[in-house]
Amino acid sequence: MHLSFAGCGFLGIYHLGAARALTKCGVMSQVDKMAGASAGSLIAALFTCVPDAAEDCTKFIYNLAKEVRAKPLSVFTPGYDVLDSVHDYMSQILPQDCHLRASHRTYISLTHVQKRKYSHHLVSEFKSKDELIACLLASCFIPGQSGFKIPVINGKKYLDGGMTNNLYIFPDGRTIAVNPFSGGKDICPVDNKGFGWFMTFQETQYHINLHNMHRLVRAILPNSHEEMKAYYKRGYDDAIQFLRKHPDICCV
Repeated sequence: MHLSFAGCGFLGIYHLGAARALTKCGVMSQVDKMAGASAGSLIAALFTCVPDAAEDCTKFIYNLAKEVRAKPLSVFTPGYDVLDSVHDYMSQILPQDCHLRASHRTYISLTHVQKRKYSHHLVSEFKSKDELIACLLASCFIPGQSGFKIPVINGKKYLDGGMTNNLYIFPDGRTIAVNPFSGGKDICPVDNKGFGWFMTFQETQYHINLHNMHRLVRAILPNSHEEMKAYYKRGYDDAIQFLRKHPDICCV
């Protein structure tokens, strides 16, 4: 069984709520591989390398959102790079042998840039802790929001993985897909109202409605602390609901 976390910016707090439910019900111990794009890659790496740090990671996201809300222009404040804080946190929380723990278990979606052409690149082998962190930050790099200097890893340029594949599905075995945007994935919000339309963007299907439009804004510009807590709870509740529908995975 595999797990995949969609790219979603500050809505990554939803992933943590879902992961808590999956851990509580014993599902995480059955997972062989985890994939993620952008913020989803951070969650995948953390649960592969330091699953006991979930609570600490939750506090970090709350504090990071508070830090961003305090900036005059949020993440777009000149001279401010939100990934600097992410780098510092990942450097502190990940153990020195994290690259060994993550290799062939954590799969990071990246967008390879070459001669103005973009292609999806999935990385699952890491030579060092620094390389693992570099891949995670590159998977989160959005030009303009995180500066304009494109990350270079082993001589190749990479951008946010969500630009080419926002929710990777493993070709082998069962992949449980987690997405804070509604759109028919395994664990995702179910919206009652909408136009009844769907769109596919970078291998991921989304429900076209006002709820998802609001979520898109909040993925970039973080909610208030209370709203962030609500997204965490929504992730937990949606995961429990999924497990109730699939007793073959876990009886809840």
